[in-house]
Amino acid sequence: MLLGLAGWVIVALALAQIKADPAVVPLLVGGVLVLVTGILTLVFGLRCPKCGGNLGHVLAWPPCPFRISARIQRCSFCGADFDSVA
Repeated sequence: MLLGLAGWVIVALALAQIKADPAVVPLLVGGVLVLVTGILTLVFGLRCPKCGGNLGHVLAWPPCPFRISARIQRCSFCGADFDSVA
């Protein structure tokens, strides 16, 4: 989530400066790459260790964008408990 947010900030800052200094184009491209990496991590990188279900939507829930909520204790797909030692 923070990776995607950082990408948005970099892109916004680069777009604000692109008319004044065209040399920020590499910064703009880098920001887009950081943003895409953050999105792909949420979609494909955060999986349940038991069933492989996508947990990105659960971890990026709007009420807690910068931390994982303590209420998230189980996988929403298979019900596996994240705190248990399996």
